[in-house]
Amino acid sequence: MRHAPILTVLIALSVGCSDDKPAASPHPDGGKSGSSSGSASHTAAPTTEDPEVDTTKPPASNRTGTTTDPDTMPSGVGGGDGPNGEGGSPEVPYVPKKGIGPDAQGVIHVGGAPGEIGEQVGKALGEPAAYLIENWLMKSVSDAGTVASILLFRKSSNMQQWVLPDHLAEMQAVSDTAHIPYEQLALGNAINDAMMIAAGNPLWGCSTYSVTPARSATGRMMVGRNLDYPNSKLLRPRWTPVHYSPTGKLQFLSIAVPGTTGVLTGINEKGVYIAIKISHSGDVNSGGTPAGFIFREILEAAKTAQEAVDMYEKAQRTVPLIVTIADGKDVFEFESDANTYDVRKPDPTTGVLYGANQFESPKLPGGSGEGRDYRWVVQQRHDKDPGKKLSFADLKDQIAAVGGFVEGDNGESNILGVLVNYGASVDDTVLTWGADPDNIGVSMRGPVHEIRLGDVFTK
Repeated sequence: MRHAPILTVLIALSVGCSDDKPAASPHPDGGKSGSSSGSASHTAAPTTEDPEVDTTKPPASNRTGTTTDPDTMPSGVGGGDGPNGEGGSPEVPYVPKKGIGPDAQGVIHVGGAPGEIGEQVGKALGEPAAYLIENWLMKSVSDAGTVASILLFRKSSNMQQWVLPDHLAEMQAVSDTAHIPYEQLALGNAINDAMMIAAGNPLWGCSTYSVTPARSATGRMMVGRNLDYPNSKLLRPRWTPVHYSPTGKLQFLSIAVPGTTGVLTGINEKGVYIAIKISHSGDVNSGGTPAGFIFREILEAAKTAQEAVDMYEKAQRTVPLIVTIADGKDVFEFESDANTYDVRKPDPTTGVLYGANQFESPKLPGGSGEGRDYRWVVQQRHDKDPGKKLSFADLKDQIAAVGGFVEGDNGESNILGVLVNYGASVDDTVLTWGADPDNIGVSMRGPVHEIRLGDVFTK
């Protein structure tokens, strides 16, 4: 591989570095400081020196899995003859469950125990995952510079101790099946967190816009997001909708970068939707769980948006984020950094809620609208006539208008638009996504794909 010599040096240098100082154990109050108002001071969590780490395999997690069933335990625990010990005992042959898809809606279906899901993902998406790691991830690492590159691998390795064993086992199975070095997958799953912590570089940016039932022309909630990444020409044609059915957990649909275990944009079988955005200000701490894994946990368990908010309050957060959480009835913008949080709700007058890459809450660093950019003019344009009902076409146009106009990049950073038009039930809810590789900059202006959730989630 083109970056293999660089990677070898970086991994060697990252092993045994011990100046990183994560929290010694999960934060006693779930990663937040102070009261539920989120008005805490920005004091770093207690820290301790890192032990030496081997970046080429999953570390020992200090998290507790969701079950003691051997089929869902991490690598080497189950005692079976599957790639991660699945199958119970050596006397019971391991029969891999094959992923289904892409189906008529372009969805890849995977399910079962962690190792089974990882194997299915590796088989279905290993080729595009390997391509993106070589041509996008390692380029981003190289562009960060030598010192930052060393820190990127070390930070991503350190954060794995906060990841659920189930998810570590799944990632190892992807690595084994797709023949992708584990340390590269681990970094890919934590690249946004690691880049902000190690290089001070918010690698991506996004905008979201939510319409409450009271403001919607259909009387149903609508939410939308655009997602921006650098070097988007490589990413746009490879986004893939993946339906996960993990054993003993809620099903969810992720609009995924091939090979990733965490979630950036997803919705579960209960209608709980999550879309994350970074903030350009706030505190960081590598002693926590990479954001994508936090949101994977939430989608696997939360039955309402409020439950999702409660789970995220208790999570061990790492970097400044602004997260849209919705369920068709309620919608929130959860603003937080490693130490502090606040939760915004829709304006009762306008019936809409929006966010970008700056905190709005005065309780967070740089809040009170100090970092607003050109997008805010677009975001506020429907505030002037709160009596006008907004249609799905209005939402689609809104997401297109805030995406793809990053100054100096000719719109080439915008790679994904996702809209959710809630129905009377989750079965009637439609997720629309666009990532047209030929329509540079404005994904929602090009061809889009519609996914009816009732056709995805199995009963």
